[in-house]
Amino acid sequence: MFSHPALAMDNAFDVCSNFPTACIGRNFKIPPATLQSAITLSIILLMPLYDKVLIPITKMVTRNEKGITLMQRMGVGMFLSIIAMMIAAVVETKRLEISRTMDNRESETVPLSILWLLPQYVVLGISDIFTVVGMQEFFYNEVPVGMRTMGFALYTSVFRVGSFLSALMISVIEGFYELVLR
Repeated sequence: MFSHPALAMDNAFDVCSNFPTACIGRNFKIPPATLQSAITLSIILLMPLYDKVLIPITKMVTRNEKGITLMQRMGVGMFLSIIAMMIAAVVETKRLEISRTMDNRESETVPLSILWLLPQYVVLGISDIFTVVGMQEFFYNEVPVGMRTMGFALYTSVFRVGSFLSALMISVIEGFYELVLR
């Protein structure tokens, strides 16, 4: 369930590749798709904070040896993915508003910094810390020892099914949008 919204946001650049390129200085340009790395960087930078600060605090508060349960962990991650989608909706609304004031078509590039997209990707990375780690632990710990390979296969298949559903959703929305515009 989680992988569908997360992958839908990851695929946003396939659909919305018209966001302007961010410039640092006059000659250094950052292509929009590089913001995908913000998810990975936020995971790498914030995972130690999660392990060394958040989990010990939740252990003290909940008196649970793992801090929070696997289901609570995945629930927090899913809630954060909803927050990331809300941030994305606000940014897209702002982009469309600027586009309309400039008399551009909605699909054309607008002068809005690509760094507006950064918060949603950082929140999505934090969401991954909770959800993906929770799913890994769930499929590894809750599956009998003899079926751990099957558990890992199920864990990875969740992402493939989510990717398929995401691509299907984007195709249906694009088809509907083109049908309405005709």
